[in-house]
Amino acid sequence: MTSGAFWMVLVRFLERNVGLISTLILARLLVPEDFGLVAMAMVFFQFLKLFAQFGLQNALIRFQDADRSYYDTAWTLILLMKSGVALALVLSAPFIAAFFDEPRVQPIIYVLAGMALIEGTKNVAIVDLMKKFQFRRYFAYSLSKKVAAFTVTVSVALIYQNYWALVAGNVAGAVAGFILSYTMVAYRPWFSLERTGKIFRFSSWLFVNNVAQFIRDRGTDLIIGRMAGAAPMGTYRVAFEISNLPTSEIYAPLMRAFFPGFASIAHDRERLRRVYLDSQAVIATLTVPAGIGIVILAEPVVWTLLGANWLVAIPLIQVLGLYGVGQVLHGNRAGLFMALGQPHWISLITAIDAAVTLPLMAWLLAAGYGIEVAVWAKIVGSLVAAPLGIALVLSRLGISLWTFAAIFVRPALATAAMAALLLWAFGAHRSADGAVDALTSLAVAVPAGAVAYGLTVLALWLLSGRPAGAETRILGMVGPAARKLLAGGTSRASKVAERD
Repeated sequence: MTSGAFWMVLVRFLERNVGLISTLILARLLVPEDFGLVAMAMVFFQFLKLFAQFGLQNALIRFQDADRSYYDTAWTLILLMKSGVALALVLSAPFIAAFFDEPRVQPIIYVLAGMALIEGTKNVAIVDLMKKFQFRRYFAYSLSKKVAAFTVTVSVALIYQNYWALVAGNVAGAVAGFILSYTMVAYRPWFSLERTGKIFRFSSWLFVNNVAQFIRDRGTDLIIGRMAGAAPMGTYRVAFEISNLPTSEIYAPLMRAFFPGFASIAHDRERLRRVYLDSQAVIATLTVPAGIGIVILAEPVVWTLLGANWLVAIPLIQVLGLYGVGQVLHGNRAGLFMALGQPHWISLITAIDAAVTLPLMAWLLAAGYGIEVAVWAKIVGSLVAAPLGIALVLSRLGISLWTFAAIFVRPALATAAMAALLLWAFGAHRSADGAVDALTSLAVAVPAGAVAYGLTVLALWLLSGRPAGAETRILGMVGPAARKLLAGGTSRASKVAERD
């Protein structure tokens, strides 16, 4: 599981770096309105896709003894559902454009309908790369899709310099995923509905959770797009992408790697408790400092990476960065509850979050506050839902609150030290009029903050007597890969020496 976590973090890291580079290039070629137009179309596309996302692939992971009949059934159900999504998109396109009062959204919807059909025919057995812990191959699969999307997006943007570049990139990623899914696994699907009942009994609550999560996360897009317009919506989406790079983009792949491991040991509660605490410690150690770092350095990040047209995104990145850190502190509950066969708790917690976030955001915008204030609604909703989520995790695993809280002590102290250094470094590069040398600030602050955090965590760990925990796990994740890289480099150097 540790090796899998390393590969999942690596794939997500490289994916997001490719995505970040793409966003930075596009931010120079496009305007916030372009991002907003595509976001308007995507929010309805993602909504309709919910009805084709019953967590069927998670069901295949959960059922360790699933045979071909399960895979055929899952593939057939996905194909039928995605076909329904495509039809619904075509029929609803004029109404979606009218909802936003934006006719340019309609043709985008038609293209996304075709993309839904492509996704529906993808080989469902690609999930075996995770189920069977073949994370290196999953790494190649995921990264190849991202590179294909990046290449097409940037090429179209350079030629046309409009929102169609974003649409073309999404389609290219779907096509690449379809092709790779059939070249990387031997299974070939066929039509079957034999296991529909058993799959749906597990997946129905995952569907409810997908709906709740969509309402929470993408409902904000609907509110901002409807009440503020395309440009603010585009700014919000880009700010969300930037702010969540350090947290969810490490958090999500770790959870994806841990879920198959949780599922395989769910019957052994003591082992599950130990593995859960280790996984949460790793997540906190890696993501909390990264999230706080993006909050502190939001201004130089925007100046350097996005440019003057995106300065309004600075307060959004800061607030959403705090939101990302808060999500990490909730605990790795989604993978745990799915492994325990209790996904209904995920749905309840997410629904509570959405029930607070969306009305509050709508009220703030209606009252005349800008989106830089309205986004605080996400933090409020997260804080309201957090106690229930943490309490459920602790009760299901028999963990005390102190044991859970202790996981965060060393990361929190080390993050505080890093934050102090970053604030000093950031302030040192401000001129008398308050301007900041953004590029120099990042060049100094980022490596200095990383070193300060790493050394502080290491010192605290040594002072604590080197207890088994996040530091041990991270060394276990990085050590083997580093040894392989060093061995590869030594081998190549030896061959060169022999030739010489």
